[in-house]
Amino acid sequence: MSKKKKRIDPNQGSFDFTVKVDEYIAAKNTIFDSVAEPAPLSGFECEYEACVLLAASVKEAQREAGLSRDQMCDGINEFFGRTTERVEQKLCRKPLSLDMLNNHLSKPAEYPLDAYLLFAIHHVCRSLAPARVLVAAEGAQVASREEIKLIALGKLDQTMAEMQTLKKQLKEYP
Repeated sequence: MSKKKKRIDPNQGSFDFTVKVDEYIAAKNTIFDSVAEPAPLSGFECEYEACVLLAASVKEAQREAGLSRDQMCDGINEFFGRTTERVEQKLCRKPLSLDMLNNHLSKPAEYPLDAYLLFAIHHVCRSLAPARVLVAAEGAQVASREEIKLIALGKLDQTMAEMQTLKKQLKEYP
């Protein structure tokens, strides 16, 4: 190794790395704390409350999609491939009627919504409102594809920043 002293340019500004790291951590904590964590639903007084809540979420999905109940009913039957021929061959159930869908959504305590219908409702309405209600009971949230992509990009950015820091540290060591 050379014994020559390295000269530092006196005009060069100083960089207080610890202050920048502390600022970054404070900003990250502020962002993290600002994201409201959903509170889990407390227990229902009776199961009818859950039925009403789920029916309300299906109505919300219908409104978001701008569909009539008739269109939603047709979409559900199409999703499951319900036709009279397939019913006769015992390949599916009878097509969902508009009256039955109305009963599910208007009188949910008397006619609870079958869980398997949620697959079709999510698909037809292109809305995750019913799923949000289901997972909210456990204090969770539903993320759309776009939100998942943004989360992945954030993780990628974080990993890249960590790699850059490690590269700098490695360059400092002889």
